Amino acid sequence: MKEELKNEKDDQIVELFRQGKTYRQIGDELGFPISTISSKIQKLKKAGIINNDIINKRKSNIAYLRKEKAFKIDNQIINLLKQGKTIREISEALNFTVAYMHYKINILQETGKLSEDIIEQNPHLAYLKNKKETINDEPVIELFKQGKTHKEISNTIGHSKTTILQIIQEFKDDGIITNDIIVTTIMIFHSFLLTIRIYHDKNIIKTIILNKKLIFILIISSIIDKIMKTIVLNNFFSLISLFIIFIANTFA
Repeated sequence: MKEELKNEKDDQIVELFRQGKTYRQIGDELGFPISTISSKIQKLKKAGIINNDIINKRKSNIAYLRKEKAFKIDNQIINLLKQGKTIREISEALNFTVAYMHYKINILQETGKLSEDIIEQNPHLAYLKNKKETINDEPVIELFKQGKTHKEISNTIGHSKTTILQIIQEFKDDGIITNDIIVTTIMIFHSFLLTIRIYHDKNIIKTIILNKKLIFILIISSIIDKIMKTIVLNNFFSLISLFIIFIANTFA
């Protein structure tokens, strides 16, 4: 009887894990502390009960849940704006800071999700009336493929860097920007560094040294590609930016 109960609990843990539930949510639902759930999941992984298929399904479900949650929040904000609510009232209703709510509203407006009718009807959105242009997907994707930085894309498109970061993240979530495109972007950065170095430096020995270091860079890129799915896009590109700055300073 105890063994059957144990197996039943294991099945429940596996299913909730697969659904993308957090360890806290699983613990609350089954009446266990987080530490117990964490330990149990590790054992189930080692036993092969939680396999790669279940882990990949969990990742897929988590991505879907995040997207669904963001979509729900966007709709809540839009509906409250339709009702003429102030930004502070919306912040309090959804338990967000006023600053974050301004950020979300700007994103909604710049991505075309917040209509001009709502902006006109709500007097608290008067500051948005001069920002009527929405973002065209194709130039952002093309500039990203060319290896442009978020700042360069921002300057070219004419929108804030924060907005560009958000748009690129949404493109990744929607599968528009794939890992292949991201890896291509990294390779363009590497090629750019190599070209600049060879053009400005006629010393063959230094060029050979650069090629050796380039090989190291490519190896690092391959490693980064493997862990790419587990890193938040913004943090990933911040890491790449810092890495490129370091390489550029090294070869200056």
